[in-house]
Amino acid sequence: DLGRNTPSELVVASTLRARMCEVLAPFAGWPQQAGDLFMVGLFSLLDAILERPMEDVLKSLPVDTDVRDTLLEKPTPMRSLLDAVVAYEHGAWDVAREKAGEVGIAEDRVADCYLQALAWVREIFGQAPQDTPGRR
Repeated sequence: DLGRNTPSELVVASTLRARMCEVLAPFAGWPQQAGDLFMVGLFSLLDAILERPMEDVLKSLPVDTDVRDTLLEKPTPMRSLLDAVVAYEHGAWDVAREKAGEVGIAEDRVADCYLQALAWVREIFGQAPQDTPGRR
Protein backbone atom coordinates (compact mmCIF):
# COMPACT_ATOMS: atom_id res chain seq x y z
CA ASP A 1 0.00 0.00 0.00
CA LEU A 2 2.99 2.36 0.38
CA GLY A 3 3.07 3.15 -3.30
CA ARG A 4 -0.62 3.16 -4.12
CA ASN A 5 -0.65 6.86 -5.11
CA THR A 6 2.71 6.73 -6.90
CA PRO A 7 4.01 4.73 -9.84
CA SER A 8 4.76 1.14 -8.95
CA GLU A 9 8.09 1.56 -10.73
CA LEU A 10 9.33 3.47 -7.67
CA VAL A 11 8.60 0.47 -5.46
CA VAL A 12 10.30 -1.89 -7.91
CA ALA A 13 13.28 0.46 -8.33
CA SER A 14 13.76 0.82 -4.56
CA THR A 15 13.64 -2.96 -4.20
CA LEU A 16 16.28 -3.31 -6.91
CA ARG A 17 18.47 -0.77 -5.11
CA ALA A 18 17.95 -2.61 -1.84
CA ARG A 19 19.03 -5.95 -3.23
CA MET A 20 21.98 -4.45 -5.07
CA CYS A 21 23.21 -2.69 -1.91
CA GLU A 22 22.82 -5.93 0.04
CA VAL A 23 24.71 -8.00 -2.54
CA LEU A 24 27.52 -5.43 -2.75
CA ALA A 25 28.01 -5.33 1.04
CA PRO A 26 30.49 -8.24 1.24
CA PHE A 27 32.59 -6.77 -1.59
CA ALA A 28 32.92 -3.56 0.44
CA GLY A 29 34.03 -5.66 3.42
CA TRP A 30 30.72 -5.20 5.26
CA PRO A 31 28.93 -8.56 5.23
CA GLN A 32 27.54 -7.87 8.70
CA GLN A 33 25.91 -4.65 7.45
CA ALA A 34 24.12 -6.25 4.49
CA GLY A 35 20.76 -5.86 6.25
CA ASP A 36 21.33 -2.17 6.92
CA LEU A 37 22.40 -1.65 3.33
CA PHE A 38 19.27 -3.44 2.10
CA MET A 39 17.25 -1.00 4.20
CA VAL A 40 19.20 1.97 2.80
CA GLY A 41 18.42 0.92 -0.76
CA LEU A 42 14.80 0.12 0.03
CA PHE A 43 14.21 3.43 1.78
CA SER A 44 16.22 5.50 -0.74
CA LEU A 45 13.07 6.34 -2.72
CA LEU A 46 10.68 6.42 0.22
CA ASP A 47 10.42 10.20 0.03
CA ALA A 48 9.24 9.97 -3.59
CA ILE A 49 6.92 7.05 -2.84
CA LEU A 50 5.28 8.83 0.09
CA GLU A 51 5.56 12.27 -1.50
CA ARG A 52 7.14 13.70 1.64
CA PRO A 53 10.61 15.04 2.44
CA MET A 54 13.04 12.32 3.54
CA GLU A 55 13.67 14.10 6.83
CA ASP A 56 9.96 13.91 7.68
CA VAL A 57 9.73 10.27 6.62
CA LEU A 58 12.66 9.29 8.83
CA LYS A 59 11.16 10.93 11.92
CA SER A 60 8.66 8.10 12.15
CA LEU A 61 11.07 5.25 11.40
CA PRO A 62 13.28 3.54 13.98
CA VAL A 63 16.52 3.43 11.97
CA ASP A 64 20.04 3.66 13.33
CA THR A 65 22.21 6.75 12.90
CA ASP A 66 24.28 5.37 10.00
CA VAL A 67 21.17 4.53 7.98
CA ARG A 68 19.54 7.88 8.82
CA ASP A 69 22.65 9.88 7.90
CA THR A 70 23.04 7.95 4.66
CA LEU A 71 19.43 8.56 3.65
CA LEU A 72 19.81 12.25 4.49
CA GLU A 73 22.74 12.34 2.03
CA LYS A 74 25.40 12.96 4.64
CA PRO A 75 28.88 11.70 3.68
CA THR A 76 29.06 8.13 5.01
CA PRO A 77 30.64 4.97 3.59
CA MET A 78 27.11 3.61 3.07
CA ARG A 79 26.29 6.77 1.12
CA SER A 80 29.19 6.10 -1.24
CA LEU A 81 27.87 2.60 -1.87
CA LEU A 82 24.32 3.87 -2.45
CA ASP A 83 25.67 6.60 -4.74
CA ALA A 84 27.50 3.92 -6.76
CA VAL A 85 24.27 1.95 -7.11
CA VAL A 86 22.25 5.01 -8.16
CA ALA A 87 24.94 6.13 -10.60
CA TYR A 88 25.03 2.67 -12.16
CA GLU A 89 21.25 2.66 -12.38
CA HIS A 90 21.39 5.98 -14.25
CA GLY A 91 24.21 4.91 -16.54
CA ALA A 92 26.73 7.32 -15.02
CA TRP A 93 29.56 4.80 -15.33
CA ASP A 94 32.42 7.09 -14.25
CA VAL A 95 30.58 8.15 -11.09
CA ALA A 96 29.61 4.54 -10.36
CA ARG A 97 33.23 3.45 -10.73
CA GLU A 98 34.48 6.31 -8.53
CA LYS A 99 31.92 5.76 -5.74
CA ALA A 100 32.39 1.97 -5.77
CA GLY A 101 36.15 2.51 -5.57
CA GLU A 102 35.69 4.71 -2.49
CA VAL A 103 34.45 1.64 -0.61
CA GLY A 104 36.84 -0.84 -2.23
CA ILE A 105 34.48 -2.42 -4.76
CA ALA A 106 35.87 -3.36 -8.17
CA GLU A 107 34.02 -2.00 -11.19
CA ASP A 108 33.12 -5.44 -12.55
CA ARG A 109 31.48 -6.38 -9.24
CA VAL A 110 28.96 -3.56 -9.61
CA ALA A 111 27.77 -4.89 -12.97
CA ASP A 112 27.62 -8.48 -11.69
CA CYS A 113 25.65 -7.43 -8.61
CA TYR A 114 23.27 -5.37 -10.73
CA LEU A 115 22.44 -8.41 -12.85
CA GLN A 116 22.02 -10.57 -9.75
CA ALA A 117 19.72 -7.97 -8.16
CA LEU A 118 17.75 -7.61 -11.38
CA ALA A 119 17.12 -11.37 -11.53
CA TRP A 120 15.97 -11.32 -7.89
CA VAL A 121 13.56 -8.43 -8.53
CA ARG A 122 12.13 -10.24 -11.54
CA GLU A 123 11.54 -13.28 -9.36
CA ILE A 124 9.81 -11.20 -6.67
CA PHE A 125 7.71 -8.90 -8.87
CA GLY A 126 7.70 -10.66 -12.21
CA GLN A 127 9.16 -7.47 -13.68
CA ALA A 128 12.12 -5.13 -13.47
CA PRO A 129 12.58 -1.42 -14.16
CA GLN A 130 14.65 -2.12 -17.30
CA ASP A 131 17.20 -4.71 -18.29
CA THR A 132 19.76 -2.04 -19.04
CA PRO A 133 20.76 0.73 -16.65
CA GLY A 134 20.81 4.29 -17.89
CA ARG A 135 17.11 4.84 -18.26
CA ARG A 136 17.21 8.48 -17.12
